[in-house]
Amino acid sequence: MTMLFYGFDKYEVEGVAGVWMRTYGAQAYGLPDFAALAEGHHEGERYSGVFNNILAYLRQSGAAMAAGHTMQIGETTYMKLREPAENEYYLQGPGTTLVAELIESDQVNH
Repeated sequence: MTMLFYGFDKYEVEGVAGVWMRTYGAQAYGLPDFAALAEGHHEGERYSGVFNNILAYLRQSGAAMAAGHTMQIGETTYMKLREPAENEYYLQGPGTTLVAELIESDQVNH
């Protein structure tokens, strides 16, 4: 669904280690966009799939997600959401953008 309704992009930011993966256009459907800092371009398919599944879930269920929420996305993997930091100005857009940080189950309540 990401490819049909939302945009997905990967880009490098000078001075930041890794590659940012993010969605665009979800605000047109009343949904937040998602972004994550990945190790490299090779993780594009993984993040595209994760964001696609989350946006499909939100669209179909009517559920809402916000900064501070945590969602299980794998057997032991969770996605913790936060607002972009002030120095992450490049993540700003016309709607809400939530930064996803993937953590393991033992880090959920920390």
